Parts: sequence; structure tokens; C-alpha cells
Amino acid sequence: MDKLNLNEDDLKGRTFKIKYYAKKHNKVISRIGKWVDDCKVWSSSKGDVLLTYFDVEKNNFRTAKDVVEILGYVPDDLNVKK
Repeated sequence: MDKLNLNEDDLKGRTFKIKYYAKKHNKVISRIGKWVDDCKVWSSSKGDVLLTYFDVEKNNFRTAKDVVEILGYVPDDLNVKK
């Protein structure tokens, strides 16, 4: 499986599946997310990498830490670097 270098403009409007460890549930969970205007990748004050995404099923924003996997369809016309 190829890893792609994507920027936020490449992701806008894209739907994806994200798997991450959820401390609240004490296990790895899967969610369907969509990249919209308020989504971002950022660092916490403790230095953790976080991803804020729109949860399609819960109809609300979530922030993921300890991301295990993000899966999505990349159309052929999207010019990204491998």
C-alpha cells in the first residue's frame, strides 16, 4: 500500500475511514469522517499529534489521537506525491 503526501486542499470534501485508540472506550475504534473547513491536523501542548475531523455518523466534530490508520479513495485526477 502506498503512502501519499497530501495537503489540506487535497482533502477538502473527501470522506475517509479513520481508526484510532479512543481512551474513552479503552480500545481502537473506527469512524467515517469527512474533511471540511474546520478540520485540521495539529499538536497538543503535550506534543501529541491530533486530527480534528467531522464524524459523518455522529454528525459532529471529533479529535483523534493515536491514529492507527486512515483509509480513503484517491481519484486518479488528484495529483499527489507518493
